[in-house]
Amino acid sequence: MLTDWRKRLVVAALLLLGSRAPAFAQGGMGAMVGTPAGDIGVKLSDTNILHVGVAAEGGYDTNVFYNDQTTATNPNGPQSSAVVRVIPSFIITNTGRDGTERSAVVYTLGANLTYREYINDNQNIRNQRAFIPTAVGTLALNGSKMRLSLGDGFSRVEEAPYFEGGETIKRDVNQATAGLSVSPGGGRLTFGLRYANALDYFESGYKYASTMTHDGMLDLSWKWLPKTALFLQGGTTFIHFLNPSISMDAAGQPLSPREDSIQVRALTGIRGLITPKVTTTLSVGYATAFYDNNSKNPSGVSNFSGLLDVGYMPALQSRLGLTLQTGFRNSPVIGNYYQVESATFSASQGLGRLSVGAHGSVEYRSYQNYVLMGMEIPRKDLLFGVGGAVDYFIQRWFYAGATYQLSMARQYDDNTGTAVPFTKHQIFARLGIAY
Repeated sequence: MLTDWRKRLVVAALLLLGSRAPAFAQGGMGAMVGTPAGDIGVKLSDTNILHVGVAAEGGYDTNVFYNDQTTATNPNGPQSSAVVRVIPSFIITNTGRDGTERSAVVYTLGANLTYREYINDNQNIRNQRAFIPTAVGTLALNGSKMRLSLGDGFSRVEEAPYFEGGETIKRDVNQATAGLSVSPGGGRLTFGLRYANALDYFESGYKYASTMTHDGMLDLSWKWLPKTALFLQGGTTFIHFLNPSISMDAAGQPLSPREDSIQVRALTGIRGLITPKVTTTLSVGYATAFYDNNSKNPSGVSNFSGLLDVGYMPALQSRLGLTLQTGFRNSPVIGNYYQVESATFSASQGLGRLSVGAHGSVEYRSYQNYVLMGMEIPRKDLLFGVGGAVDYFIQRWFYAGATYQLSMARQYDDNTGTAVPFTKHQIFARLGIAY
């Protein structure tokens, strides 16, 4: 449903908090829209194009504070509110609107600037107004047998706390990557190196969870078929906590100190076109992590890493996708890491001026080394999200549409049987310009 240039605007998408649904944070999905084919844009030169857009949205959020319970810290229970958003965006690129690379040097520079306002008499809700900027830049240098790619993406996010009157969660995320791929000889073999750096900094709410991550990866692939490759991949990740001495969570409860870790992984699989309409990535492998101070490391089933990603394009404007994944992930907010099984799907369909899309996800997490008030708690979460969008292009550059998002979480403490759930509905109508 998204055109390539809009996909790049969300490269710096949020690394969602450990206990929120893996669906879509406020301000995310509403910024996305497909556009009809066509060379819309301001032509800056023979190869450089400026695309601009702005969307105005009005809607309703049924659970601003992600909390279904009525407690001493959340005395009013779930709080709902009307919401308005204004989302200007721009991108400058020398690629075609369909993603076609027109020269050996390819670049993209853009930003997506969301302003959110709650229309409500409750001051605690109005305090969740926010400016949410996202910026991204990419550069690729293409040779006959070599490709160098550089990229950086930044997002500043403000999210409501888990209870009314709590501290707004303000988060800065910067992700930078550098990659080099070489295809010697006839091009059947490709060697790839990549380094990625991620700064995940909490200005407020979860300061103890701020991290700096360094990741290195080596990828070797062999073209088994003209557009299908077998690959072998290995990588190492170092995760460093910037504020390890802070041992209180956002609600003032004592936590165990955050532990730095070194993670290693090795996997193999197949990727590319299976048929002219079906793309697949299938991988299996081994992964583990070593945490400081003799903390528990992943073992057993957590060491198994598996991925199946299938895309199907039955027609030019029709796309279906399914992703299944298992493995472990580092957890900066809750415990040290969690075992995860997840499934996501997406579907989009273009019908002339009408663009329709749907998505969904389900994720099961089992947290490890989660210590609260000096006691280790075997917490398990089930997270669910589903949503859809429809847009009608009144003109090639002017559209009207609507979006809906359902996010749910069920969080269980095995020792007490208590749950801290939330169910959140968001619905928006919008008008926009995309030129």
